Amino acid sequence: MTAPCEEACPAGNPIARFIYLAGDGQYGTALETILKENPFPGVCGRVCSHPCESGCNRNQYDEAVSVNALERYVFDATVDQSPELHPVPNSDPKKIAIVGTGPAGLSCAYFLALLGHKVTLFEARQELGGVLRWGIPEYRLPKPVLKKEIGRILGLGIEVKTGVVVGKQVSIEALNRFDALFLSTGAGRSIPLGVEGESLTKVWRGTDFLNRINSGEKVRVEKEVIVIGGGNTAMDVARSARRLGSSVTIAYRRTKKEMPAIVDEVEEAEQEGVRFEFLVQPVEIRLLKNRKIR
Repeated sequence: MTAPCEEACPAGNPIARFIYLAGDGQYGTALETILKENPFPGVCGRVCSHPCESGCNRNQYDEAVSVNALERYVFDATVDQSPELHPVPNSDPKKIAIVGTGPAGLSCAYFLALLGHKVTLFEARQELGGVLRWGIPEYRLPKPVLKKEIGRILGLGIEVKTGVVVGKQVSIEALNRFDALFLSTGAGRSIPLGVEGESLTKVWRGTDFLNRINSGEKVRVEKEVIVIGGGNTAMDVARSARRLGSSVTIAYRRTKKEMPAIVDEVEEAEQEGVRFEFLVQPVEIRLLKNRKIR
């Protein structure tokens, strides 16, 4: 019978065994246990919404085991170790092309390499990671953590081609030399609001804002910022703007209970001074002054 916490885990982590090993101080073995199902323990220990804890049997007594925090601790405790990852012998390895190196592309490469196949990653940007690299703020996911995770994956002998846009630098036809192709190009385009004024220079798309910050640009925002939306991107934008010195208000069209953002992120945004306005739907954006944001 599968434990409820494991049933609730999207990655299928062997949580019960992981908790036992970690509780026994066997941190290296606990990490290797997670790595059998999930190549990103350090990432998930920081940014996962931990649905496993909602299914935890311990909830019937007091509160759930903090699986998310424990996963983060085990990764940090073993950060100087190199888990033994052994690809299985494969007498007929296939050549696989993977386009895009976000969490899906990297996970695909990881498991294919463990199965003994020859993997080549194609990435349009100069660094791997996709949304993990460009979309999640540093305070939530430190770059050294992501670098450690990606390094472990590439250590399996995966070939990487960065700065390559498939369809431009490499033709689609050129990929025919591979036995299989995995497309993991992500969802990098924001959905527009569809209201008048959203093309003004002081109106930013959330993903563009986070991308510029994660690129190391010096971003300047005004003293007051309104963030429209109630998801995780909205929380990241709001908290990043607070760190840039702005007074921030989040406007969301439904109630607080209906916000899709991770509950912990909402609570931390509140603690950092972000204000919330609920049952608010923008119909038009007007700016008194339309100075260009530098």
